[in-house]
Amino acid sequence: SYLFFTRSLKEAQRLAYKIPGFDYAEAYKIGEYNITVPRLLLKQDWEVIAEFYNTTNLDYQRIHSLIYAPNSEADVRLSRLIWTKKNRKGIISIFPNFNWQVIKNFLHIHIAVSTAVRIKELKRIVSRIGFSGNIASRFKKRFLQLEFNLWGFSELQRIIEVLNRIPKLSVEGCSFAYKNRVYGAWLKKYIEEKI
Repeated sequence: SYLFFTRSLKEAQRLAYKIPGFDYAEAYKIGEYNITVPRLLLKQDWEVIAEFYNTTNLDYQRIHSLIYAPNSEADVRLSRLIWTKKNRKGIISIFPNFNWQVIKNFLHIHIAVSTAVRIKELKRIVSRIGFSGNIASRFKKRFLQLEFNLWGFSELQRIIEVLNRIPKLSVEGCSFAYKNRVYGAWLKKYIEEKI
């Protein structure tokens, strides 16, 4: 399954059909958002954003230092622009690109279930199963997606086995995460327009 944040649903559908191995794709509009910028950004802000955007080697340590211990004036300015739980006025979100396939024996999986079990009870069940379980979302208003991180096929078998034993719950299907890729190429042009 692919999740797109896009300006155009048709563009997301077009991209989905270009992905190798896809014979069939459905695109659903999950929600809309209109992000209001809480303040007017100065030219210096846009310059700092441009420099940050062009950073080629951005790792966790650098992000952590930007948020919790900015060193320079530019870092302080940037830390004020990054959205965090403590800084809800930030306007920049940082998302990683993941290539799950290179991690040997690791699975990030979404399991689609249909159930009459209440969400609160299902959360307790998923928590008891373990493996960093989470209820991700509802799909087609019919299926709940349970999300797990696990190591090896035996853990997948255990999860499916436990879910199959729950009365009023049916496992309908699953999808394995292959890659998370953030497409942000449009940002470069947008930032350049602001400088």
